[in-house]
Amino acid sequence: MGLKNYVMAARNQKPNPKKGKKSVGVSRQWIGQLGKVDNCQAGVFAALGCYVAPIDFRLYLPEVWTDDKNRCRDAGVPEEAMVFKRKHDLALEMVDYARSKGISFNWVGFDGLYGEDPAFLRSLDKMGEIFVADVHKNQRIYLENPEPVVPSSKSGKGKEPTKLKRKIRYRY
Repeated sequence: MGLKNYVMAARNQKPNPKKGKKSVGVSRQWIGQLGKVDNCQAGVFAALGCYVAPIDFRLYLPEVWTDDKNRCRDAGVPEEAMVFKRKHDLALEMVDYARSKGISFNWVGFDGLYGEDPAFLRSLDKMGEIFVADVHKNQRIYLENPEPVVPSSKSGKGKEPTKLKRKIRYRY
């Protein structure tokens, strides 16, 4: 099987539990392997062939870090890296970087953290990528843009509506 048949998998963070606060990127985050929120470092990984050949890694810097430039400088974070990026943004950068380097793969796979974000999915689609996403069991999937809007008040009495509603109806 040649590399052109491989999948590029963007893997959710691999949290590294930490006790201190000086390691770069350490903050209170969900740690799946512990089943709780605790101090950890997290990174986003990309690999070819379902995690067989790692090709990229990006350390996730939470906003509590990027908002504190002195803390970043003390930890040796380069100035250009002191910008908050969501894990989704890091994954998109890795896909784009792999393509720019001529790395060949047919599709991108990722877990539910990425699969639940419509902006991330639309970005991959705009990049022309074929992808397979894990989604959460209660997540709604639309084949067309649901065109969400906040409806106007029907009676003019009571609180104004604030919750988005879809314009299109489900088709079963």
